[in-house]
Amino acid sequence: MSEHLAVANARLVSSNADIRLQAALAGHGVLRVTATYTEAAVAAGLLRRLLPDHVCEPLNVHALLPARQFVPAKVRCFLDALEAHTRSGAVAEVEA
Repeated sequence: MSEHLAVANARLVSSNADIRLQAALAGHGVLRVTATYTEAAVAAGLLRRLLPDHVCEPLNVHALLPARQFVPAKVRCFLDALEAHTRSGAVAEVEA
């Protein structure tokens, strides 16, 4: 079962995770980012996890390439690392 929480008056809306993190660290509210992104702040006691049992729906990331053939080795390496990273990452909601 999936639940949705609508936020009528968000203090900040940004697609930039670092901006959201800095706002939470400044005490401006709750943020949703990957757990690995907030590990240091949580370990330092600056943030705490609000919903430890909550798992967010996975984020879909698409790589657009001009063609499947002739993908540069650097790009292939990046895509492989991105795939490996996304398989091991979790999303957390934390509070300042």
